[in-house]
Formats: sequence, structure tokens, C-alpha cells
Amino acid sequence: QLRYIYDVYFDRDDCITVPTNLAELQHMLESIEPGSTHGFMSFLTDVYKKYEIARRYFLERTYRKPSDFYNMTSLVQGAKLKTLNHADQLIEQYIDNEKIQKLLAFQTLYIG
Repeated sequence: QLRYIYDVYFDRDDCITVPTNLAELQHMLESIEPGSTHGFMSFLTDVYKKYEIARRYFLERTYRKPSDFYNMTSLVQGAKLKTLNHADQLIEQYIDNEKIQKLLAFQTLYIG
């Protein structure tokens, strides 16, 4: 297993190496801004809930006819995903530090 996922360069002399280990990641975030771990964990919780909705109601379903997708359940669950919002808006709800916001936005693009 890799110890680090990637490096993020903010400037020529300003690089952050992102660890794969959650405890190390939390330590790294705290070194950038003390207290930021709480917002980060809340962000992860929110993103995970959206992932579970997408997985359960959209990704793991069979669509044989239009009504399998176009129905009230899909509409309600799809609205919970807030797919029309920008990732940076979601991140800003939980993280105040601009550097951490950029780091998470990069990760979101990297994964997404």
C-alpha cells in the first residue's frame, strides 16, 4: 500500500504531500489550521451519505424501462445529492482555510 496519494503544489516552495492514512491526514490538516479536522470529518460524512444514496438508488439498480428511473423515489433521492451545486460550495460549508479548501477540491476532481 502506498503511504502517500499525491503531492499538491500551491507554489514553487509550498507543497503538501497527502497521506493515505486517515490519522496522518488529520495531523496534516491540523498542522495547516488547528481545529480543521472537525470540519473535514463533517465534510467526509456528508460526502459519504451522498455516495450511499447514489449507490443505493442509482448505481446498483437495473433500468429496463423509463419508469425505473423517472419516478418519485428517484426524484426525491436525486434531490438529496444536490448535483447542481459546485464542489467548492460544499467544501466551503465545512472548511474555512483556503489552502485546505483547494486541497479538497483537487482531491474531489482527482477522484471524481
